[in-house]
Amino acid sequence: MLCADLTEAASPTDNSLQALQESLSKEGYSGFLYKPEIIEYLAQKASEGETGSFDIAVRKEYTSVEFVFDENSNRLSAQFSVSYEEIRLNHGIVQDILKEKGFDTLTFHPGALQKAILNASKNVRQELEIAFRKVYSDVLFHFDEAENLLRATLINTFADPQITLRSLHEDIKSKGFDCFFFKEGILESLLPKIQKAEEDEITIAEKKDAQVSVELSRDKMEATVSTVSAFGGVELSADLINHAVKSSGVELSLCDQAVLLDVSMQLSVSKTPFARGLKYIPGEDCRFEAVIGEINEKDRTVDDHEVVNHLDGHDFVMVEIGTPLMEKIPATLGTDGCNVLGEEIIATPGEDFDFDPDLSGAVVDPTNSNMLLAECKGHPVICARSVWVGSLLRLDNVDIKSGNVNFDGSVHVEGEVMAGFTVEVTGDVTVRGMIENATVTAGNDITVGGGVIGRDPGTEKSIKSDQNSVQGTEGFDVDEKHSEKKAPQENLRARLQAGGGIDVGFMSMVNAKAGGDIVVKEYVMHSYLESGNQIMLGQAGGKGRLIGGKCFAAEGVLANEYGTDANVKTLVSAGTKVSRTDELKVLAENMDKRTEEVLNLSKIIAKMRSDTGSDPAVEVQQKMDTIINTVDDLREQIGVQAKEAEEISKLISDSPNIIISSRKQIFPNVEFCINGVNLKFDQLADSGAYHESKSEVIKLKA
Repeated sequence: MLCADLTEAASPTDNSLQALQESLSKEGYSGFLYKPEIIEYLAQKASEGETGSFDIAVRKEYTSVEFVFDENSNRLSAQFSVSYEEIRLNHGIVQDILKEKGFDTLTFHPGALQKAILNASKNVRQELEIAFRKVYSDVLFHFDEAENLLRATLINTFADPQITLRSLHEDIKSKGFDCFFFKEGILESLLPKIQKAEEDEITIAEKKDAQVSVELSRDKMEATVSTVSAFGGVELSADLINHAVKSSGVELSLCDQAVLLDVSMQLSVSKTPFARGLKYIPGEDCRFEAVIGEINEKDRTVDDHEVVNHLDGHDFVMVEIGTPLMEKIPATLGTDGCNVLGEEIIATPGEDFDFDPDLSGAVVDPTNSNMLLAECKGHPVICARSVWVGSLLRLDNVDIKSGNVNFDGSVHVEGEVMAGFTVEVTGDVTVRGMIENATVTAGNDITVGGGVIGRDPGTEKSIKSDQNSVQGTEGFDVDEKHSEKKAPQENLRARLQAGGGIDVGFMSMVNAKAGGDIVVKEYVMHSYLESGNQIMLGQAGGKGRLIGGKCFAAEGVLANEYGTDANVKTLVSAGTKVSRTDELKVLAENMDKRTEEVLNLSKIIAKMRSDTGSDPAVEVQQKMDTIINTVDDLREQIGVQAKEAEEISKLISDSPNIIISSRKQIFPNVEFCINGVNLKFDQLADSGAYHESKSEVIKLKA
């Protein structure tokens, strides 16, 4: 602040306005900022003789600029300060100053210099960043011999090394590191760090020797080799592979050397089998082979009119005393094996059985315990482990003369079994002629040289009635013995039931059940058939036609044709009567329910024991005992159901073997059912075999 002091003077002075202005200029105060009209005011006061001190002006301020570089932040800033000397700045002057100080190589913010000059001219003295020194990252590669690791070190530099992915690869290759094992994408991951000028140390690669590993299967019956090629280390070789094989303990004699040699010449392999153990061969169970047959097949003659003589079918074997009947082939011990480690696997010997002790008409040869001889003269019936020889009943016909037949043995009928009669035997029934409206039951096989008819086929009304009775029931449930209504097959007066198989020329209006196969040469019309094994039509060159009615066979059905062009409804079933999958599902649900009950009851018992301690009251103990018994019963039920589920699962696994097959064609209105799954034919179909798969009946591919 500039002050003017007015004092009394001893002599007069010139205090005019001009004199004051000249005095201020002389004293160097002309550049100050004066208050408006302050000089005129001061001159007036002086002329009036007043005294005192008066503020008349302030000194004018300017702004100077200094450029300061911070080494820590690499930033250049403009710092402003007060100056009382006028400084004239422009862009050229500022650039000269920066160049003189060596700051011209920095990167300047756009418009920063102009802003600094403007701020100085306006006396805006806030520090302003105007430039920065750009920092880059360079990459140095270092290989650690102790750890076999290649590391990349990122360091800061002020010169741009111009690093790219290609330059990294070239640098690595030039240093001989390109054969190492690099993590996928590791070099690419360096680029963002380099762009951000980061400093870091990263492991990017590893020097690896070739690797060989040997694995054994769970049962130790197979050994596999896997290799990984070397990455700058020891290369894969036959010696390296052989060393790994020896270390694994694999028996060298079981190794395929050609495979190992081939593996050594490849870059890498995965689980290549090179050694297999020797499978043991289990011993065979003893078996029993009949050395005689029950029947001698004869060629059925055809006359000039191509009519087959169904009466001329078989000659039935008769044996004399001492005739060899059956030979026992003893069980074998089997052949031992070994796994790939050379450990011995003992073969399971075959199971040995004796002839069935319940021999009838046969005896073990006293000189050969593996041979069965006839003890009497008779007809042989071959069983699983024996041959039954019994008296054979021969009849001309089963008629009014013989009456009904009930015989413990086999029956041979030369002629016919007449309408209304019953034949029931424990052995075989052989009829060379026909069976008409009769009932025949045999413990073993029923063989009919001619055919079996239930009613007079010439009576149209009778046929139509029987067709309706057989075809009137939908579905394939053959277990109809508990039905309140009389089952359709019960209306058929011709009935055959055999513990073994049934072999006939043809059938019409027949209810036939067999534990074994049902074999029909020519045709089956409007009948009900049930077989524990297979139903086969058209054997030995017959027509093999199945027309109308229903049939069920546990192991499958084979015929030439099903149905007729008249679209007669024909139902054919095989396998099980209901879906095994549904049965298994129900069992699983029941087991889950009972398991949950066991868990809940077990929790109750545990709580009761916790609440009552080691000495519960009698009433509480009785309740606990009741619950424990219930838990035991539930567990027993779960065990039984688990066994049933296992058996059903086995049946399901065997179900693809059950088929219904046609050699020629299938007419409309024929329906197949396999394991409870149905397929209805709405149009004519060609020959083919059908089976059940995933709850559908489908045709097998040829």
